[in-house]
Amino acid sequence: MRNRIPGWLRPRRVATVVVLGFLIYIVVQTRLSAPPEFDLLAGPENSTFYRDAVRFRDILARDGVRVNIVETRGSVDNVSGLLEAEVPTAAFVDAVGAIQLEQADSMEASGEDVEAQEDPLEDLRSLGAIYLQPIWFFVRPQRQSLDLEDLDVTRFGVGPDGSTSRLIAELIIRNAGEDTERELVELGGADEDVDLAEVVDALVENRVQGALVVGQPETGLVDRLMRSPGIRAARVRRAEAYALHFNYLEPIRLPEGGHDLVDNIPQEDIGTLAASTELLVTDLFPPPLADLLLQAMTEIYGGASLFTDRNTFPNPDMVSVQLSGSAARFYESGPPLLRTVLPFRLATWIDRFIGVVVAFGSIAFALFSIVPKLIEMHLGRQLQVAYRRMEDVEKQFAAGRAPGPLLAELDAIDESTSETRIILRGTISSWLEMRQFLYDLRERIEA
Repeated sequence: MRNRIPGWLRPRRVATVVVLGFLIYIVVQTRLSAPPEFDLLAGPENSTFYRDAVRFRDILARDGVRVNIVETRGSVDNVSGLLEAEVPTAAFVDAVGAIQLEQADSMEASGEDVEAQEDPLEDLRSLGAIYLQPIWFFVRPQRQSLDLEDLDVTRFGVGPDGSTSRLIAELIIRNAGEDTERELVELGGADEDVDLAEVVDALVENRVQGALVVGQPETGLVDRLMRSPGIRAARVRRAEAYALHFNYLEPIRLPEGGHDLVDNIPQEDIGTLAASTELLVTDLFPPPLADLLLQAMTEIYGGASLFTDRNTFPNPDMVSVQLSGSAARFYESGPPLLRTVLPFRLATWIDRFIGVVVAFGSIAFALFSIVPKLIEMHLGRQLQVAYRRMEDVEKQFAAGRAPGPLLAELDAIDESTSETRIILRGTISSWLEMRQFLYDLRERIEA
């Protein structure tokens, strides 16, 4: 009988299995690699979101990545689009905390147990806050300041459903007090897409006492409203207090002449509120694309602005949902080294190759740690069989049985064990000890 290593433990077969596993891993990694494009949910065509989306598109085009800009009505629309996305998608979102609060209030109003429900934004991840989005309250020239709880302000002009201005106005008014009744009046398009004449006419004709507009001062609508002679941007009284009560808001100040030094716009300091804007992605957003977005965020938003110092953004602390793994690594250690010196595609392939090598090395290490033990166990079982057969021969010899059949059994044991293949040097001593015992037993029987 030939005693040999089981077929599945032969080195050639083990190597074949390892190589096949390696090839399968490469194929899987290739199929899961970063796609060359993704959707970016922006806002209306003339909005800050849309303008920034164009900047991202131009920057990422340098690395061969195509950004599909999707026009939306605003932040609420963008969150809905992310939750329904079936392809890699990113989105600009103002006041994420306000959206979470609004959805929680909606569930509570419908009789659902809010504490028992999962966060509806749980599957989204943040790449960080990118800037503060100012909230402007435009009024007629006679009013210099505005308290959001003023009883004589009964109608606010806002954007349509899905816009940031309506969302924030609804939450502020809802918490203004039970005795305060206010009406929200829709003014044209979504936030920065609102028609200038419609806002001015609504204020002059007293159809609204205040118009809430969200956007950077340099964007079209806010710039034109600030230059309009029939209206003015009001200073929000108790802005710091509102920021304390609404954690998704920040107090900001636009100094006199801060928007236009030559024309001295505004003509006095304006203290108002701002919402933190975040770049959100789905939880399955490819890490290589997330790294590329984070580098673009630093390029676009890393400088100083009207309301923040240099290097304030992108910011990992002013977020309302969990940071993505790529973002957490980026803020802790900076961009991946390869992507700072190599083109995106080459760096991605090398990074993936390193991952494959590490995974393959881990598998190989595990195999080479286990296989010797399996071989040693197999040899141990063979030696145990031989020892049991020799023990039986020794018992029969002690009982006085004739030597002939016993020597024939020892010859059979000798033939079977002599053909045992010794692969590991560490096991040869056990095999030699067994063979020595066999020879000693033969000598005693022949004597």
